[in-house]
Amino acid sequence: MKSRTRIINTVLMKDIDRQPLSFYFGPWPETIDRWEKEGLPKGSRWDVDLGLDPGIRHVDVNLCIIFTYENRKIPQ
Repeated sequence: MKSRTRIINTVLMKDIDRQPLSFYFGPWPETIDRWEKEGLPKGSRWDVDLGLDPGIRHVDVNLCIIFTYENRKIPQ
């Protein structure tokens, strides 16, 4: 299953071959430098090389789990 299909099927609650995998923050620059010294091609897509699903973007969304209220002063 291609990554795009896997992500869309996950959102639509359809069958998938495995859970989509992503790296939330990504590796530190020092880690990428080390990987390149150990054989990772320079400038390659490390997420694809590690078998992760590229294209997943994390967006902060308020799912009403934490309520937000307007700040206002209450008169005494």
